[in-house]
Amino acid sequence: MPDPLAPFDPIFQAAGQEWNVDPLLLRAIAMQESSGNPRLVSKAGAQGLMQIIPSTQKTLGVADPFDPVESIWGAAKYMDEALRREKTAEDALRYYHGGPGWRGAYGEESKGYVPAVGKYYKQYIDAQQAAPTQVAARDKE
Repeated sequence: MPDPLAPFDPIFQAAGQEWNVDPLLLRAIAMQESSGNPRLVSKAGAQGLMQIIPSTQKTLGVADPFDPVESIWGAAKYMDEALRREKTAEDALRYYHGGPGWRGAYGEESKGYVPAVGKYYKQYIDAQQAAPTQVAARDKE
């Protein structure tokens, strides 16, 4: 099955480098948030590939949440903020998911968010580590 996020890899790379956020973590967030659908709108009103709510879009300078470039760059900026404010990566993900007041709104959906993003992140790390081995094996053929 083709990865729906593969076309956005250069954007994840550039945004991650600019905001000092692991591009694979941004990819994992995108997969959890939208499964790679840049046109998605959630029941809560979150929009786009990275599922940013309109009030947060404004603070991040995201004018078009359905533009994958703006969505990814906004998410990278937001994760940078989250990582600076929170003491752990897990709490930074909770901040991304629930906003600055996430502790007061931590419910069932929130409990599953960090493990779900972590699962995708591990898959991307494992795939990245396997890629050089696959290329080397192909070159020997």
